[in-house]
Amino acid sequence: MDLVHKSFFQNITEYSFIHDFVTFQMHDIVHDLASFISRNDYLLVNKKGQHIDKQPRHVSFGFELDSSWQVPTSLLNAYNLRTFLLPLHWSSPILYSESLLELSACNSILSSSRRFRVMNLTNTKSTKIPSSIGRMKHLRYLDLSCCDMVEELPRSITELINLETLLLNFCSKLRELPKDL
Repeated sequence: MDLVHKSFFQNITEYSFIHDFVTFQMHDIVHDLASFISRNDYLLVNKKGQHIDKQPRHVSFGFELDSSWQVPTSLLNAYNLRTFLLPLHWSSPILYSESLLELSACNSILSSSRRFRVMNLTNTKSTKIPSSIGRMKHLRYLDLSCCDMVEELPRSITELINLETLLLNFCSKLRELPKDL
């Protein structure tokens, strides 16, 4: 709250639907400074088919992806890609959506880069997580929340020696975790 009092953040709003959470809006000047500093490292993809002409370290999506989406080929060549964040679906995580992204659409990005530190695959529609995820030795944060069709995690997930956070919220069909996890 100290940052709010110093005007770095503004417009505090509380929401409660399933969980209580608070949102903060970054002051415009702070946002502009952060955007300027991170312009070469961070990429926000705002539309399907957007041309990506740089090699970002962090990628997130500003629109909901559906089953017709494919990873842009330029991202497959992004050697230094560390963060891959799929968009959040703002509907209830309990409700099933036919338009959720198939995890197979992400398989190419999963197998192309082994340097990921953060990966958010929330709301992907698949019964199986690819075993290639075990090759991401630097992965520290993996969010598989709301992947309610996943029945089991690959044994290779136990090879993620740097994994600190594994989120499995609302994975209702997940039967068991690998033995050595």
